[in-house]
Amino acid sequence: LVQTDNAGYAILNTDIPLDADNYHVLRLTT
Repeated sequence: LVQTDNAGYAILNTDIPLDADNYHVLRLTT
């Protein structure tokens, strides 16, 4: 299940801490 953060990014890798410098995100185009 893909979760989204407050910035509207899809969290692709939830196995690591939610740090803007190290977690992979995908900008939602919707």
